[in-house]
Amino acid sequence: MSPVAREIRRIVVALDDSIESRLVLDEAVALAVRMKADLAGLFVEDATLLNAAQLSFVRQVSLSGQAVEAMDAGMLERSLRGQAEAIRAALQRAAVRHKLTWSFRVARGKASVHILAAVADADLVIMGKTTPAVTRRARMGATARIVAGAPRGSILFSEPRLRRVLGGPGPVVVIYGDGRHADDVLGLAINLARAAEKDLVVLIPADTHDDGRATQANVSAQLANAHVRATFRLCVGRGCDTLVHTLSGHRGDLLVLAQDSPLLGSDTVADLIERLESPVLVVATDQAP
Repeated sequence: MSPVAREIRRIVVALDDSIESRLVLDEAVALAVRMKADLAGLFVEDATLLNAAQLSFVRQVSLSGQAVEAMDAGMLERSLRGQAEAIRAALQRAAVRHKLTWSFRVARGKASVHILAAVADADLVIMGKTTPAVTRRARMGATARIVAGAPRGSILFSEPRLRRVLGGPGPVVVIYGDGRHADDVLGLAINLARAAEKDLVVLIPADTHDDGRATQANVSAQLANAHVRATFRLCVGRGCDTLVHTLSGHRGDLLVLAQDSPLLGSDTVADLIERLESPVLVVATDQAP
């Protein structure tokens, strides 16, 4: 029996005023076009920053480290409104150009809270995984790390400066786990691979090569009528080091895995996202995604 290919009908993209965010928006638009999905933009005003602006002793700091002037709450409010409007306009232009159904909303508070809440109203949430940085290789942002550590729905962590989601010649790579949601994760990867007309690479966790071959035979039978070209790779071992080494031979355009993938071992999914340059789609397994 073939796994059910998960449909993606509504995509939510988390946005801010950074250059990285504009690139993530481009990726979200491209993915929505491929999946024929609705696209919703989410802009979060940082409540911590707004609250700080109310304090008389808080001052803006220049890049040189010199305090230059007191932070003006009214000016900050206007700046945030201007940022939100500019991003809404960019989303509208792209959506109209590609004939996408779109929406946009502004929320105030912690970005991680609103991003996780958006999962309930989306088949897929997309966010950048790094904070804005001058260097090419930025570390994983605090918001992305919080979201990665709170399993919920299906969340795609993107780093478009390094690797575009489904934008290159590489395959979709999926880790086939041993949990009850393994087939659902596989079905989502199948849908993405078919929509992007890409090959599928299935990583099979195995304690021994013999164990892995048995699982591979089972998955191969499930993929018989999936209409996607698939290859398999056994992965004997656990942890980020093993995964990064295995994935180095398959420069995929996207990695799809369960939040509790057995290949993570004692490492976390955030540890893996930090180590990889490729976009990573994490599917929660403590509830139906």
